[in-house]
Amino acid sequence: MYYFESKTNDPYLNLASEYTIFTKQDEGLFLWVNSPSIILGRNQCALKEFDPLLCEKHSINIVRRYTGGGCVYHDEGNLNFTFFSKELDKNKFLSIIIEALQSFHINALISGRNDLCVNGYKISGSAYLCENDFYMFHGTLLVNSNLELLSSLLTPHYSKFIGKGIDSVKERVKNLNEFSNEITINALKKAIYKTYIK
Repeated sequence: MYYFESKTNDPYLNLASEYTIFTKQDEGLFLWVNSPSIILGRNQCALKEFDPLLCEKHSINIVRRYTGGGCVYHDEGNLNFTFFSKELDKNKFLSIIIEALQSFHINALISGRNDLCVNGYKISGSAYLCENDFYMFHGTLLVNSNLELLSSLLTPHYSKFIGKGIDSVKERVKNLNEFSNEITINALKKAIYKTYIK
């Protein structure tokens, strides 16, 4: 197993690096942070998922990833994690994140197929890719992201909110620093690494 931490915030380079590491078929962990970006799932129709004019106004990068799933917003307040493995064990991977968060006295729970939630608020989403019997499982962690901008940029289909008593993206998500004053991107990186190598 290996551990790799990106030193760039370039979303194009980070996603390219992630896929390059994946093709080597070595088990490991990759942590990375992007500058403000919209990251599209591989099969999504771009214009249905975000506001392109607002993206242009705020100089937001627009990047398509290799995995499926929904459109997400990244910035320097969002930590991304990628596990590379011969087996897809979502519970194992997410348990590493959950244990790392517990070191900040944050109790996260797996919700649905791909999310982590704290007190009912989404703090992480994930997706995976399989090629040649090898897996890449990656996700986001909202630490101190710009939720106002996230909510303005993303325009998901209204069906995602039906019956949930929720009116907007912003009402569904929260930053981890709202649950702990101790948590930062760097502190969380160290906690995930420490948990991973146990």
